[in-house]
This record gives sequence, C-alpha cells and structure tokens, in this order.
Amino acid sequence: MTSFDLRSVDLFSGLDDASLSDLGADLTPCALSGGDTLFKEGDAGDTAYIVTSGEIEILKASDDRLVRIALSGPGALVGEMSLLTGEPRNASARAATDTRLLSIPKASLDALLARDARAVRALFDVFITRWREQQSRLRQSEH
Repeated sequence: MTSFDLRSVDLFSGLDDASLSDLGADLTPCALSGGDTLFKEGDAGDTAYIVTSGEIEILKASDDRLVRIALSGPGALVGEMSLLTGEPRNASARAATDTRLLSIPKASLDALLARDARAVRALFDVFITRWREQQSRLRQSEH
C-alpha cells in the first residue's frame, strides 16, 4: 500500500476502505525527469498513472505540431482513457517537471470497476469532462 492518499484522486474519492486497500496493493511507484516521455500518442494503453508530485503535460498532435491539452498535477489520473476504450493512446504524455507517479495496471482498474459502481460513475464523469476539455482546446488551437 502506498502512503499517497488515493482519496485525493476524483475517481477514487468515494471508494470504501476495502476497495482502496485492494487498489493500493497493485500500485507501483515510478519517477520521470522533466522532459521524459511517459507514453506517446498511438501507443497501446495497458497502464494508467496517478501523479503524486510534479506535473505531466498531455499533448495532442494537430497540424504537424503538438498542442498541450492539459497539465496534470498531484492527484490527477492520466492514461486511463485507452484502458477503457481498448484503443491506442489518443495523446502523448511527458513530464513537465521531475515527476513521481503510481502506475495502475489495466487488470487492477478493470477489477475495481467490476466490483464498485461508484468507480464506474466517477470514471464516466472523468471521461466526459476530459473529452469536452480536449475538444475545446483543439478547437482553440485551430484558430
């Protein structure tokens, strides 16, 4: 189990202690230096990440350039969308600063969603919010 407060992550804030304990047992810490790539657009998505310190920038290819569509700090969950859709990553992620993360394997997220409806509802809210933000930023970058 990690010392990071998993309830600080929107997706996990409403989970009971047993669900949090099960999830925490499957998390693996990792670290990136500023500028390091976490994953690239088009990569297979088999892991999601919780940012515990530092910042991850989410970048989308648009008109032969990378557009920053989000900057995710401590408590943010990144990379979960391709786990849910089974599709390749729809954006790239790299460390904006030295960053520490906790990796969540697909099987662990799947197990959590299978046993806890609160996580399913929270993830749906995250999905809709991210999709709207991404569409808005891409439209702004085209002007």
